[in-house]
Amino acid sequence: MRPQTPNKVNGIVLTGTQRSRLGELIDMISSVNPTRRAALNLGQAERAFLMTVRRRGQTYQDKPSFRLDGGRGPVVIPAYMASNDGQ
Repeated sequence: MRPQTPNKVNGIVLTGTQRSRLGELIDMISSVNPTRRAALNLGQAERAFLMTVRRRGQTYQDKPSFRLDGGRGPVVIPAYMASNDGQ
């Protein structure tokens, strides 16, 4: 089941871009787990989202890259960090 996209994660208000990214994660996770409870899909999406940001006071700052598998896996450079000059 697809949950609503929250405005906050762990009490921190998301920017519009971050909220959109979380919504996309929710859509992807919910589409492969359509019969699972919405709260479980949301929790998985929030954990995935938190891999892409670091907390700075009362905001989240997008990370330019992160590692999978608890920091031991390959480096991921998210599409949101793609440069505007086509590279």
